Amino acid sequence: MYVPLCTFYDGKSASGYGADSEFSTSGIAIQYTSSDGEKQVININYQAITAVYIKPGKKLLIVFYNSTYQYLEVKDVPQVISILKMTGHSPTYHSINDFIGSDKGKVITIIGGAIAIVLALYFYIIPFAADTFAQKLPIEYEVDLGNKIYNQLIRQDSIDTLKTNLVKQFAKEINFDTDYHLEITVVHNKELNAFATPGGHILVYDGLLNKLDTPEELTGLLAHEATHVRERHSLRAMASDLSRSIFLSVILHDRSGISSVLVQNADMLNSLRYSRDMERIADKGAVETMVRNNIDPHGMIQLLDLLKKQEKTGESYTYLSTHPATQERISDVKDIIQDNQFRVKDNPKRNSAWNELKISISKK
Repeated sequence: MYVPLCTFYDGKSASGYGADSEFSTSGIAIQYTSSDGEKQVININYQAITAVYIKPGKKLLIVFYNSTYQYLEVKDVPQVISILKMTGHSPTYHSINDFIGSDKGKVITIIGGAIAIVLALYFYIIPFAADTFAQKLPIEYEVDLGNKIYNQLIRQDSIDTLKTNLVKQFAKEINFDTDYHLEITVVHNKELNAFATPGGHILVYDGLLNKLDTPEELTGLLAHEATHVRERHSLRAMASDLSRSIFLSVILHDRSGISSVLVQNADMLNSLRYSRDMERIADKGAVETMVRNNIDPHGMIQLLDLLKKQEKTGESYTYLSTHPATQERISDVKDIIQDNQFRVKDNPKRNSAWNELKISISKK
């Protein structure tokens, strides 16, 4: 088989020579003109071939040894490849760059790139976009959304009216430093749990409330959840978890569509997990709230210690799984307290509400 327009490298000169090649059953005959203008013909036995590489630009590089290492660059044509394969020299890629530069490599690279973009969109870009969108929502819209979520949640719970009123009286004496109007509700549920909805609702299960021993612990709990509200952690966490569902609504700026998705998934607030940074911010906000209100911030440590002890019991502790009281978290709170100077003052109204709350708990 005659193959024109080849390039032959004789192993002596750095540049190649234009050549014509003839592939036959016995070997390869290479004809070229040397640098001194003389016609040269060499015959290469297939057994002398050491490697055949596929090069970008539909070329083959045939490497063989004939006193020196020599190369023949030919067109990548099916007939040549068939002959080489028959003689036991299947072409391979010399490097990953050669493979990427080939037609097949380019197609695979494009497909791989497209898959990478889709995965990045799915796992990173969409959640980031949803979180950004959640942070920029007007407070009025978030409050309206939170009310809808609260109404959806409260249908399946029984409100403890007495404890709700007492905790509200207790919270009324605390400056939470937030633009949100906080609405606290105590519900009958033996689980150790408390959580905040977007917009300002804080739900406390009496299973957790009944475990608290001091007013400082209750302050720490409420201040922690109030910080989640102020920083929009609930909305952002829900938006992130449901980002794939609400992505189209974000693109279309369809707030009603986002609202529908979030309300339909209101139950996820019971077990919503915040990021490590969100928990750290909420703990820091709780300590700062207690310092600002002249309440001993060590109550936050007491709360975390209480929760950590409950992990070892057989009781239900949803709050512990969503707000893990790790030793690292306790250590962080201690560091935050050391960074804040505080003095403790009694608040008769707050103490009165706490005492009445404990009486109602003891009667039960």
